[in-house]
Amino acid sequence: MLSLKLVAPRAVQDSLFSKLNGLTAAQRIPRSEGFKKILQSESLVDKYFKLFFVRNQSKKARLGIVVAKRHMPKAVDRNYAKRQIREIFRQHNIAKSDFDLVVMVRRAAEIDHVLYQDGLSKLFSRVET
Repeated sequence: MLSLKLVAPRAVQDSLFSKLNGLTAAQRIPRSEGFKKILQSESLVDKYFKLFFVRNQSKKARLGIVVAKRHMPKAVDRNYAKRQIREIFRQHNIAKSDFDLVVMVRRAAEIDHVLYQDGLSKLFSRVET
């Protein structure tokens, strides 16, 4: 019964989420070309996130997300965290820069949009400078 109370509000939010706001193919890092090189580049660390970044040639930022099962065992939580990260990326100015970014969730936190917003916004701002 308790889990229904936790899942229902998130399910309602997800049903309102529009697919039109998804990342385009040009904004994603394909696995074939990419994560390995970026994960060996510069990084910034936060309590909950690790952000890897490298400049690209395309003049548009691209995003990759890594959420380990070890940190978030439930697929629902992992997918929700990825949606939150994508939304923050879309709203931040870094989406207009020329970086390839990989956000790695380091530690499971209560999935709270404010926590994600604050942490990632600070990391994204540090990359821009």
